[in-house]
Amino acid sequence: PGRPAGPELAAMLRRVRARTHAQIRELEGLSRRVDNFQRHHHSPLARLAG
Repeated sequence: PGRPAGPELAAMLRRVRARTHAQIRELEGLSRRVDNFQRHHHSPLARLAG
């Protein structure tokens, strides 16, 4: 209550930003894995799609 909120808020936002960037990197990696899978298995997947 007697402390300024600015430094604590700034630290919290840095942590949120770091977690968000980590999640984005993880999802980008997953997206690359899906792309690679589809590239390597295109013919069988196309046959399944009819």
